[in-house]
Amino acid sequence: MLVDMAALLGSAADAYATAGTEASKHAADLLRGVSSRPVNVSPKPFLADLSTALEALHPGPLKDVLMRAASGFDWIGGDGRLSGRLASAELVGPDGILKSDSLRMGVFLQSPQTHYPSHSHAAEELYLVLAGTPLWQKDDGRFEPVSPGSAVQHLSYQRHSMKTEGDALLALWLWTGDLSFSSYQFHETA
Repeated sequence: MLVDMAALLGSAADAYATAGTEASKHAADLLRGVSSRPVNVSPKPFLADLSTALEALHPGPLKDVLMRAASGFDWIGGDGRLSGRLASAELVGPDGILKSDSLRMGVFLQSPQTHYPSHSHAAEELYLVLAGTPLWQKDDGRFEPVSPGSAVQHLSYQRHSMKTEGDALLALWLWTGDLSFSSYQFHETA
């Protein structure tokens, strides 16, 4: 299946811009600067909870392109207790469909009733919640609900954790700065 990556990145940039924060506007500008081309992806079996999360998206261009393309992304799942509960697909970056050495951007799925333990990494990160109302924690703060359309920024090495209740979390994520996974660490057991 041929995926129009320009449409996907343009729709993702528009969604980030709509969140209205300085970080999300910057993320939108970065995505608009990515050189894109159509790419072929091979449909794979849908991950548990992905089709439900996609259906929950607000109607529009981003939902349309994700509905057509998400089953063909190279999803990588969690391990251990998180196996089958988390999945991420890198669309832009050193390991992405579109190559970039200046950013990583992708789609993230977290199943209902799942706790993604506190973790951190060198990269600055900006999530954009597309579907679900996860509970989000930064550092030692309280878990707070985050609605679809909201941007959540993590500074370099800032600890963060997410919990889902009845709905899956579907989000875009974008890393800038140090893009290496070598700094990724959990602060509690997964």
